[in-house]
Amino acid sequence: MNGSLKVVQAIVLLSFVGIFFTSCGGSQTTLASATTSGTTTGGNTGQSSGSTTIEDQEKNATIPSGYDAGNLFVTVPDTYADTNFTSVSGSYSQNCSFTSSSLVNDLTCVVDVGELSLFHDGITFQYNVPVNQCKYIRTYPYWYYNYEVGTGPTDVNVTVTKNSSGTVTSTSCSVDFGPSMSCTTATPPAAWNDIEFDFDEEVSVKCKYDTSDEDGGQNCCFGKYRLRTNTITPDGATSTDERGKSWGGSVASCIGGPGRTSWDKFDLSGYPTQKLEKMTPDLKRTKIYIVKDVSNSVNGADDNFVVANFFSVGVHTHTGYAALSGTTSIYPYFVDPVSDRSGSPVISGNPDYRFDCLDEAFETNYRIRMRVQEWDTIAALQNYMSTGVSSTVGADENGTAPADCPGLSGMSCNQATDLDDFVLRNPMIAWQSFATTSPTSRTFYFPKSSY
Repeated sequence: MNGSLKVVQAIVLLSFVGIFFTSCGGSQTTLASATTSGTTTGGNTGQSSGSTTIEDQEKNATIPSGYDAGNLFVTVPDTYADTNFTSVSGSYSQNCSFTSSSLVNDLTCVVDVGELSLFHDGITFQYNVPVNQCKYIRTYPYWYYNYEVGTGPTDVNVTVTKNSSGTVTSTSCSVDFGPSMSCTTATPPAAWNDIEFDFDEEVSVKCKYDTSDEDGGQNCCFGKYRLRTNTITPDGATSTDERGKSWGGSVASCIGGPGRTSWDKFDLSGYPTQKLEKMTPDLKRTKIYIVKDVSNSVNGADDNFVVANFFSVGVHTHTGYAALSGTTSIYPYFVDPVSDRSGSPVISGNPDYRFDCLDEAFETNYRIRMRVQEWDTIAALQNYMSTGVSSTVGADENGTAPADCPGLSGMSCNQATDLDDFVLRNPMIAWQSFATTSPTSRTFYFPKSSY
């Protein structure tokens, strides 16, 4: 399930009264007082599908069935027409809303929806912030790496000896001030895992995270370096050439998901970063957050994990390499690479759609993490919605019609790839282990151009 998705986001403040957090269908507890209500707007851009703007949707938003205006919650608005179900992860009967009976202030919630709905329509979130509950609200998008990324070494020193015809007869290299040894050694230091040497015409180095010369590739090698070349000629003379260079990688070209397609706030390096918005006293805010569909992807992919960020714990567990060896991650590899080939840390992507409630001192008082799970058959989804019990198949049905699901004979029940499918269906990954000692296998764990 994949393709390219685009996130369009905007924000408008609506009027509400009261400030209560309510459990789903349960009791209330007063968190703050409010005496007036009203509507304010600010900084909204973007447009939803059709002629209705996001601003219009926010102004006309109603409280979804089962939710309370006095609650801080995130769910799918009633205007989202496709079959869907939202609940706290692991708690089918609890709405994605903070409750008076729980001490938890960090919720992970799951939106369950059919795979074609996500592929064709994307997903829409409604974020409700009650009156005077949050001084600021913060949002942050789900995003991942499309390509293997890493930081190149900072210092490369190469010494070559040439004969009278200009042919290189011997080499010696050191990387990041490590030991000098033959540049073609079979067991180089870990720092050499990031690069390869070229002595054809003039000495050069190429970063292994730069695949821009390949069809569909990108330069995902970050950082700057100094290249010092020492040339020894037959008469014993030595000349030295020293140059400062950049590995030239672009973060923007190497990431996928909503953090790439429509997010409008990035740090100086190009990574998606938090979006902070100040609340107006005595006013509530409804925020509509639209993740665009996959069907209009420029690369024609059918990978729903561009929208659907749900994953099964245990399927993606992996460890790092070199300096971070032994560090374990449960997240999909392309969300959390852990380290690059030489062991340098890699900034993790974000596995969740995140909605935070902050005070004036930058403390996060409440957080909701949203995960979208796509279902391969509507019958299994409807059964879950009515009973809270997944069939033996659950959301993923890897069989074929008509024996395992409705449809034309021989067609797969699972039409689009989700995060788990990316690992389980990828033949290049099937025989590799996340904890492999060979960092060259890392490249198989990145989707490439799925955004």
